[in-house]
Amino acid sequence: MDRLTLSGALLSAVLITGCSDSSSSGASDPQPTPSTPTPEAPATTQSLTGTAAIGAAITDGTVTAICADGSTFTESVTTDANGNWSGEVANGAMPCALQ
Repeated sequence: MDRLTLSGALLSAVLITGCSDSSSSGASDPQPTPSTPTPEAPATTQSLTGTAAIGAAITDGTVTAICADGSTFTESVTTDANGNWSGEVANGAMPCALQ
């Protein structure tokens, strides 16, 4: 029984030594640096899109916005041949009245 216990202890020591992280050269392997994703900056504007029509599409029309904070579209907004338009307003500007 004592021989069996001694054999088990030696076998355990050999297995544990075999699992060691150290290399024979003494130099440690460099560990990879985990990449941290760069958070995206929050958007500074919100897109508004729509279709301008009075029965038929309003083509080449100007769309204006007057927002609660007094701001307007960041750029001039004009309708296309189908009355579609798209514009940007500053974050926090909503609600906006469109004309």
